[in-house]
Amino acid sequence: MKQILFVVLFAFISINAQRTIHQKKYRYYNADFKEISFLNFKQNEDSELFKTVYYENDSSFIRKLMYKEVFGKLDKKRHHQLKKLYSLRYKIDTTKSWFIRYIDSIPNKEKMPAQSGIAYYNKQKEVIGFVPYGSDSKTPKNDYSKAAYHAHLSSYNDYVHQIEKEISSFGKEKTSELLHFYNKNHGFPEDLLYNFSYFKDDNLILKKSFREAVRNYEVIVIHPDGQFYLSFYGNRNYISFSGRKNITKKLLKKSYFNRKRKQWKRKVKKLQ
Repeated sequence: MKQILFVVLFAFISINAQRTIHQKKYRYYNADFKEISFLNFKQNEDSELFKTVYYENDSSFIRKLMYKEVFGKLDKKRHHQLKKLYSLRYKIDTTKSWFIRYIDSIPNKEKMPAQSGIAYYNKQKEVIGFVPYGSDSKTPKNDYSKAAYHAHLSSYNDYVHQIEKEISSFGKEKTSELLHFYNKNHGFPEDLLYNFSYFKDDNLILKKSFREAVRNYEVIVIHPDGQFYLSFYGNRNYISFSGRKNITKKLLKKSYFNRKRKQWKRKVKKLQ
């Protein structure tokens, strides 16, 4: 009897769960979080200005446009708070332009692989396979066919080398500074991070200042006058500032920054 009741209860819960999923509506939002029609959403989605983020809540499937890059200006109060906090707590020079890398989490040194490579996970987030970079063995489809996703993992030595490489490519500048802020440190030596200008984003002040929907911009450029630039750079552990075609560092030059800002604003205006 108990088994029958359990089966009936399980079936009832499953049916209601499926019904709830089917009752969910798709909602579409522009970059300013205003709800728009599906047609309007698709027209803007095809623009080079945007990328799309997907998430859901209890009642809806959300599709939201995000600017791939943003130019703006901090309000005076927020800008003053950031400068005062970072000057006192981290001894950061507030007269310089800041190139900030925002990193959500720093890995645990003890859990980093001996070699860098690709880890394959199942739906339970358990590692079901690992292939080191440069390995002669190819990924067997029958072994990892059930993988729900994969992730690129760095060894401790490679991770430190990438940090050093990034700092070296940025070089020493009189009017700008390379900074890193992170949300969580899962077990990386903090003294080493501090020596590399990696700072904890206490109370998530920086994250909340430049948060967009469910994603954060990974690159933040802030000039001494409060003007800023935001962009996604991908999931790399470091940025290379070398090469003639690299425009990332050029944004620290105010003349180039202003020119790119005007171009961006013209593109945005055309879509309005």
